Amino acid sequence: MTDHEHSQIYAALRDENNLDLDADMASLIQSEATSMFCNPRQTRAGRHFAADIAKAHGVAGVRSLYRVVSGNGIPLDDDDAAADEALKEQLKDIDKDFRLGAITFCECSGVLD
Repeated sequence: MTDHEHSQIYAALRDENNLDLDADMASLIQSEATSMFCNPRQTRAGRHFAADIAKAHGVAGVRSLYRVVSGNGIPLDDDDAAADEALKEQLKDIDKDFRLGAITFCECSGVLD
């Protein structure tokens, strides 16, 4: 981290935000099993797929996945565009609830722009 005059408050804000995001994810996971509005197996599979992308590709992978599954955002460079295209091909026939699980993971990750 690069220190500057606002480093401490930025760190505190990030910590607070991350606690809120963790609580959101925990709540969503807990309510997922009893949801009448989605298929819990599919949302869970979407979350796990997103977690695997995060483990393999880090922040850039999560951002790419979010662009693909949500339809929001544009790739910033050729590498982003290539990653997006690879994911689009892999996810071309996904279930809407799988998509929901992946989007939820991405949004609660705290790494989206």
